[in-house]
Amino acid sequence: MKISYIEDIEQFAKRKKDHIDHSLDSASQATANSDFDQLELISDSMPDLDFDEIDLRVPNFNGEMVSSFYVAAMTAGHKEAGGINHRLAQACSEMNWDMMIGSQRRELFDDRAFEEWQSIRSEFPGVRLIGNIGISQINELSDEKIETLIESTGAYALAIHCNPLQEAVQEEGTRNFKNALSRLTEITNSFSTPIILKETGSGFSSKTLEKVKDLNLAAIDISGLGGTHWGRIEGMRASEGSIANLTAKAFANFGVPTLRSIQNAVDSKVKANIWASGGIRNGLQAAKCISLGATRVGTAGGVLKAANSSFEEVIQVMKTYEYQLRVALFCTESKNVSDLKGKYQWIKN
Repeated sequence: MKISYIEDIEQFAKRKKDHIDHSLDSASQATANSDFDQLELISDSMPDLDFDEIDLRVPNFNGEMVSSFYVAAMTAGHKEAGGINHRLAQACSEMNWDMMIGSQRRELFDDRAFEEWQSIRSEFPGVRLIGNIGISQINELSDEKIETLIESTGAYALAIHCNPLQEAVQEEGTRNFKNALSRLTEITNSFSTPIILKETGSGFSSKTLEKVKDLNLAAIDISGLGGTHWGRIEGMRASEGSIANLTAKAFANFGVPTLRSIQNAVDSKVKANIWASGGIRNGLQAAKCISLGATRVGTAGGVLKAANSSFEEVIQVMKTYEYQLRVALFCTESKNVSDLKGKYQWIKN
């Protein structure tokens, strides 16, 4: 069997650096109509609550009470990622957020790639990391190799990401997804580590969710259309006018918007927790996701610019998200996050 995940380390690192640079460019953001404007929270002008007693925590997979927010997968595998991930880990440790790391693909062919996470784990032993590998890689990995990826970071959960559009447009993409569902099923049945299935900015359709709704997944991160669009980013990396570049432009707003993806998951009656990410730029949008059925909310682009600058800026962004969510709970008479569920209405055009 051809091993597709092995590649030149310098080429890999350059691609990952390109990803960060283009993620900071507004052209990488999906511009399709956001469905956040089509849903409103049901407000209460006389909430029988003390603002300061509102609880933003939710139970984790093991029952531990943690922040309802997490940092969605962002970057790994290049020199500049070290500083970004250090600042994110420090902030997540202080704010009680989970941190989903960038793809661990480099660890599959570079024996020293795990050292970045060892350093972070040593400095911030309490930070909750979520490992991350692509669904196009898992067919080629033994259970033992996957376990090594989990152990190398001390991750308490593993995310497996689906990114067919990105792989199709990316020059170095891995495009063989055959038997991925079967392998995913095996992994969810054999690992005690919680497994999270996630998209990467294109959302989940009802068709996909029907395939996975009964799997032994801990969570499904719907990562909907509305934020960083990886098809766009790969198109930006490609030469202007090339097939990849023109394909990326054609698919610039391809995907299922964030709220619609959540609704799809609710309607499909998935067994897993529903996690929401994808263009969530403030705490009010986070509240809308929770009201619709999400249990936790992630942001990547929301903290990337701050993480590229300083730890203090990351903390400021996180505190702003949390304060805005608290205001949303207060103004809907929701004493905690779970109390917010169902307090929404769709706006008729």
